[in-house]
Amino acid sequence: MRTNFLIWTLLSMATLGFSVQQDNSYGFVGGMSAFNQSIKNSAGVVDDSTNSELGLYVGVYGEKYLSPSWVLTPGIYFSQKGAKNSAASRRANYLETSAMLRWYFADGAKWRSYLGFGGGFGVLLSAEDVTSAGVLADKFTFFSKNELSAQAGWGLEFPVADDTGMQLGITYSRSVTSFLDPTTVGGDKGTWSGFYGFVALRFKSQKESITTEDRARDYLRWKNSRSENSPTQQVE
Repeated sequence: MRTNFLIWTLLSMATLGFSVQQDNSYGFVGGMSAFNQSIKNSAGVVDDSTNSELGLYVGVYGEKYLSPSWVLTPGIYFSQKGAKNSAASRRANYLETSAMLRWYFADGAKWRSYLGFGGGFGVLLSAEDVTSAGVLADKFTFFSKNELSAQAGWGLEFPVADDTGMQLGITYSRSVTSFLDPTTVGGDKGTWSGFYGFVALRFKSQKESITTEDRARDYLRWKNSRSENSPTQQVE
């Protein structure tokens, strides 16, 4: 019941972010993932002796402004998670819907920084192991068909053009459900933990409509908006 509620909440948050309104924006993400696995067998013994496996992380996201400092950022991503040791490497590919609430807590003349927290819901696309002998083993039947994760992140944003910003960020993600199906692997459970490092380009959805509130929300006009909103003598 709790898992279903979390999934429903994430999907609802994601739907909100892709509604095109004047004060919203959207962006494209590209980066890398570095994840590791932790396996807990039916006797409760945990094995986390593997090393991280690098993967791909790409997608699109929207920004739903709740206030000048709080932004909901739902997105849809293709993400790879994996682990390796001296004998084999494992990789799983997911189509992931995530939603993060960002708090922009610091800003400069041409930059601003955020902290974020949220979660993701991934649908398994494929999973495989490659042994040291190069033998490919399809593990799809042993994996759970979806995975729920908790996420937290930090990022920095700065301008590259009018109404266009570049974001550099890192997000930590950890499974809250098992990526292995315990019924097919003798009761074993597995969790992913690792990081997404990414570069994103963010665009306003409607550049022609820029109100005073829009300017306060757009970091390219962040400093100017403060002076515009302060009491000044108007010159005719």
